[in-house]
Amino acid sequence: MEKARVHHIESLQSLRFIFIFLIFISHFSWDGSSYWDCGGDIGVCFFFMLSGFVLSLTSSCCAVNWGGIFMRKRLARIYPAHLLALLLAFVCMPWGFNGVTTVTSLALVQSWVPCREVYFGANPVAWFLSDLLLLYALFPLLKRAIFGCRRSVLAVVVAVVAGLYLAVLVPVVPADKVNWVLYVFPPLRLLDFCIGILLARLFKALSQARLSSGVATLFEIAALALVVGSCVAYPYIPERYATASFFWIPCGAVIIVFAVADSASGAVSSALKGRCLLWLGALSFEFYLVHVSVIAMMARICSHYALTPSYVVAFAVAVVATIVVSAAFKQVVGFSRRLACRFP
Repeated sequence: MEKARVHHIESLQSLRFIFIFLIFISHFSWDGSSYWDCGGDIGVCFFFMLSGFVLSLTSSCCAVNWGGIFMRKRLARIYPAHLLALLLAFVCMPWGFNGVTTVTSLALVQSWVPCREVYFGANPVAWFLSDLLLLYALFPLLKRAIFGCRRSVLAVVVAVVAGLYLAVLVPVVPADKVNWVLYVFPPLRLLDFCIGILLARLFKALSQARLSSGVATLFEIAALALVVGSCVAYPYIPERYATASFFWIPCGAVIIVFAVADSASGAVSSALKGRCLLWLGALSFEFYLVHVSVIAMMARICSHYALTPSYVVAFAVAVVATIVVSAAFKQVVGFSRRLACRFP
């Protein structure tokens, strides 16, 4: 698959922001009120899967090792932004920092520690980056295995792994460890990532398909309806399934449908290709890293000045403030990278 083909899946670019926004909603709490915890679980699942999908279509070399150019590029992508976000979190949420949380966050190993105060310490959302390091390190091996495996063998492996996870592992996880084991623990988020790689293989097989605009629209609506339906059912699903596996099918459907239908100009894809949404999609990584810090600082300011905006007003201000900080954040990180390139 040519890289240019993937870079022009614009609907996926806009969907990045939409799913980041769902995470934002789940993290926004004001005056004791918060709504819709579903956004965090579905958003995280979507991004782990999308990472495997996009990397599989844009990385042509499967033979690189951990110390190769692939891993260096990945680290150069996430680590400077992580450090800057960590500094912002220290300014906005100093209570989340101590010796352990600071060291583990700097090293991006916090997800391996089975303590909520650690893996959600410092900048709480950075645990996702901690997981990504393992996924990136194993990506060349995983892609080579999944793309090189015969379809019949791959189908058996997928069925066995899914069965063991859903029927054996998930039921035996202690209730007080569900969040860490099934949501945060890096080896288990490999499953979401591998689903993304599987979707990339499927996309390559379907890339020559030509859909009419009407058919593409129907598929797009069906995929989004699946997401909406899963969100409606979410409160009734046991936590041990809702944290990850419950959203594998809805998120997978959205990724593969919008990737295949992107060039068919379906009604939803066309709406997602608006300039504003594409710009916001390009800010999604930065938006994710800073949004909890911005919300925390806004709460501190309102408390200090005895301001009592309603939930709706506070939410709107928080969204705008996070977008502004994200845009500035992106510029600062970009400038630092360009500056670093001048010094070999």
